[in-house]
Amino acid sequence: MGVFDKSAIFVILFLFIAFATIGFFGNFGNIGSERIVGGGTTSPFSPDTYLLHIDESVTVSGKTLTLFNVGSSASLQVDVDGSTETVSACEVAETVNGLSAEIMGYTYDEDPTQRWALLQIVRSDDYFFRFEESKVINDNTVTLMNVGSTGSVQLSVNGEIITIQDQGTRVVQGLSITVLDTFYDGDDPTQRTAMLRIVPYPSTGGSPLKIKTTAG
Repeated sequence: MGVFDKSAIFVILFLFIAFATIGFFGNFGNIGSERIVGGGTTSPFSPDTYLLHIDESVTVSGKTLTLFNVGSSASLQVDVDGSTETVSACEVAETVNGLSAEIMGYTYDEDPTQRWALLQIVRSDDYFFRFEESKVINDNTVTLMNVGSTGSVQLSVNGEIITIQDQGTRVVQGLSITVLDTFYDGDDPTQRTAMLRIVPYPSTGGSPLKIKTTAG
């Protein structure tokens, strides 16, 4: 075999590998700088990160999360042990039934079988509240009533109105509530949000919380 023949083989092999690589990674739109280190349904690409297609599930910390749908506006419909909620591609993770889910990447296609999402999923007691949003946690209804300009939050816990200062903690109705972070919009109250850590008090030793969410 001559030099030309060997060179041609190497060129063909290089082109084959290049096109195969482009074809594989081309399916991972909207991931940005995320590094793909593996493949396969619900296989972790990095710790606690999973790729799910429609109707696929993964179990994390004893709870099963199922991806129901991927919307065209970067929103996902997910279910955690019977609690269904919409998760948006925002800068913070959202907690659904005791699991924190953050969208790392996604693809929307008119063909539902081609839709998928890359999610970072961890056990969490941290809850993201929008203005006037309510969550039922351990049979207690917690509602974000308002966020102050100094980072304080006004909450309703089973109808009892309380105020917690920024980074402060209060125990009420069997729950310990800590203000982790807030966003205050002076012009539009509906844009005000808060990240709260809510755990049973006294502590139950990390047993899962029961939670369902309703929009206010």
